[in-house]
Amino acid sequence: MGRKELHIGPGAASLLLVAVVVSMGVLALMAMMDVRTDVRMTERSEQAVVAQYDASAKAERDLAQLDAVVAQTLAEEHDEDAALDELLEDRLPEGMEIEDDIVSWDVEVSGTSVLHCAARVSEDTGTDRVTWVTHRFESMVGAVSMD
Repeated sequence: MGRKELHIGPGAASLLLVAVVVSMGVLALMAMMDVRTDVRMTERSEQAVVAQYDASAKAERDLAQLDAVVAQTLAEEHDEDAALDELLEDRLPEGMEIEDDIVSWDVEVSGTSVLHCAARVSEDTGTDRVTWVTHRFESMVGAVSMD
């Protein structure tokens, strides 16, 4: 019995070449879609980081403003029996609240998160009049936006 040789004709080779080209095209299209998704995620991440840094900078400015109010209050003559929180209560910048010796306020980061801030005030006339207690970012539950 003779051995038959298997010959692939030009039609089969062309068909195989077309399948390879179509497969490469589909893979290229999928790679482009993946790149677009990565770009969108990177832009969102950048916006979130910039918003957090802006909120942190505002919190530091608020802390400096609070320190100025405390320094001015301590420099003025006042009743020795008056507690510092009572003296500061009406002088605090807008949005700040005082309880005992802790002043707290919130800075909105974006529509989906808030920076909670709290600082301890003391009657120290040095540089330790106001010190950070809390400086914490918090995501608001249920407010996640998927634009």
